[in-house]
Amino acid sequence: MMSSSEPTGRGTNAPVAGASFTSYSLNYEDVILHRLFPQRRYGFYVDVGAGHPRFENDLYALYERGWTGINVEPNEGFFALYEQLRPRDLNLCMLLSDAVGPSLTYYEIEGSGLSTCDEAQAKDHAANGHHLSARSVPVGTLAGILGDAGARQIDILKVDVEGFEEKVLGGNDWERFRPLVVLVEVTYPESPERRPTNIRGFLEQRGYRHVLFDGLNDFYVEHSFPAPEGLTLPPNVFDGFVPREITDLREQVQSLRTHFTSAEAHAHAAQAASVDAHSRLNDLQARYDQALESLAAAQSSLAASQTSLAASQTSLVASQTALAATQTSYEDALKAVDSLAQENRRLGHLESNLTNENRRWRSVADRIRGENTVLNQLLEPLHRAAEQMNQMRQAHDQDLRLVRSDMQREVAEMQRKAAEVQDVLQHRDSEIRQLHASLQAVYASRSWLLTKPWRFAGRVIKRSRGG
Repeated sequence: MMSSSEPTGRGTNAPVAGASFTSYSLNYEDVILHRLFPQRRYGFYVDVGAGHPRFENDLYALYERGWTGINVEPNEGFFALYEQLRPRDLNLCMLLSDAVGPSLTYYEIEGSGLSTCDEAQAKDHAANGHHLSARSVPVGTLAGILGDAGARQIDILKVDVEGFEEKVLGGNDWERFRPLVVLVEVTYPESPERRPTNIRGFLEQRGYRHVLFDGLNDFYVEHSFPAPEGLTLPPNVFDGFVPREITDLREQVQSLRTHFTSAEAHAHAAQAASVDAHSRLNDLQARYDQALESLAAAQSSLAASQTSLAASQTSLVASQTALAATQTSYEDALKAVDSLAQENRRLGHLESNLTNENRRWRSVADRIRGENTVLNQLLEPLHRAAEQMNQMRQAHDQDLRLVRSDMQREVAEMQRKAAEVQDVLQHRDSEIRQLHASLQAVYASRSWLLTKPWRFAGRVIKRSRGG
């Protein structure tokens, strides 16, 4: 049950005369209402065709003061906003007329206060470029919703239903529900021209008198309600109001100041962060320079290792060349042995005293073949070692490529990778030295020394043939 005899929300019974308030009305209707109820901290209103719950709303200033009431608004978008912004009020999404009916066609212009049930008026709006959407809306009466709400005293009744005002007023029980002030829109939509109606005569017959036409609305008061002096004066500075636009601008300015203060604090924080970031950047730059120096040192070490490896490879090539020369000498020696055997057979029938010499030479040839077998056995590990060296060189090349790739990805691991490369190179050098020692051992072997006379004999034979 709703009544103006009980305080609701944040209202009290203290007077508010002279207090500053925000005017939300389009035509300062709430300023006139403030004149009519200057000392009322709370009250009860009925707003039929309420529109937006805040912007261009004639009763929101009273709601802020502590008043409550009933808002009838068939526009679903506006109704949702009422549920959100006016929780103390009773909000109804319906139409009112002079009789209860199943429904009426409601022509809605989204986001505006021009929506109507008047088909002719809706067509005019469509001709002016407005987009309409029609839907069926349930219909009740003013007396019905007031009875359901249990209203006992009504201070203000405002009706703005775009041409259906007479039907809404005709649906009230004026003996039972008598608002003190009735505010009715009486002009054509978006026009100062009055619409011809019988509203004034209708209300005067029911004990109301007309006190003001503000260019858009007619104000009526119940015959016993005292209208204050100066009611018809234009809204002025002595009414103590601030237009909603000014209030919004003040709030925006305050918000901007708050945001500016916050932005200023953020700017100081950002500046401090920038100084800290600059310091960190300098530290990172120093670390980067140090890393570059370490990289240069690692690259220098790598270049030295590569030079050493190239020298080792050159030595290996020389060893392989010497081995090839030895093989050639061996083949030449075999040819020389064959030639010597033929020469011995040719000389056998000439000089019998050379038979023993021939046998000796054959014995020498046998020894050479044996030594050659031993030499091949000795050279076979060298061949295997050379093949292993080639494989190790390929593995080493792969290691070098991995090291270069690791250097490009992770500068921080350069020193460790360079150390690994150095270890590998040292291992390779050790193996090369071992191979070199093996070659030296071959050169110092008994078989190599035993073949020395044979090599000398071969040279003698070659010179004798040349002679």
